[in-house]
Amino acid sequence: MAVSLGDAVGAGLERSCGPQEWVHAAGPVDGVELFRARLRGRPFSRHRHDVYAIGVTEEGVQAFGYRGTVERSLPGQVFVLHPGELHDGRAGGPGLFGYRQIYVTPDRIASALPALTGRPIPLPFAPPVTDDPVLARVVGTAFARAREPLALDALVLQLAVGLLKSSAAGVTGRLSCWVDLPAVERGRDFLRSRLTIVQSS
Repeated sequence: MAVSLGDAVGAGLERSCGPQEWVHAAGPVDGVELFRARLRGRPFSRHRHDVYAIGVTEEGVQAFGYRGTVERSLPGQVFVLHPGELHDGRAGGPGLFGYRQIYVTPDRIASALPALTGRPIPLPFAPPVTDDPVLARVVGTAFARAREPLALDALVLQLAVGLLKSSAAGVTGRLSCWVDLPAVERGRDFLRSRLTIVQSS
């Protein structure tokens, strides 16, 4: 997956991190990568990713040029950068800005959509900055969970739900199939508790 930190370092991070600045990436694993940063100034020049970047601003003001305008994301706000869209990244003021985001391949989102809508639909196109506490919580909790296959599947499903709900195009009618994610997680925990290790003799 050609995304995020590798791309940012190669084409966007124009200098080393200064005092109180840092970048951390975990992944990619099965089409999902976690990324956190705390930066100042104008660290990212114009670039694009081949994945969705769905994140939450945690500190300061994050500004980015996107689709001909300058967007600003405040602490707690969700930002969505769509695959292939040219953008940059910078502080919206003199201080630091911090954020966490999830990079997820479009095919992972596309594979989740029929389970939610009951039919194939185009990839959702959400607004670049929104006040979406549910999607913000999904992004936040992703960093506290183990990155195992079932947890990643649940995460992608939650992200797809959030993108559908905030999509400018929207989806006609209600989601035809709702997945009870806490129940799925309880099922995972139950199966894990019953796991036995078979050793070869």
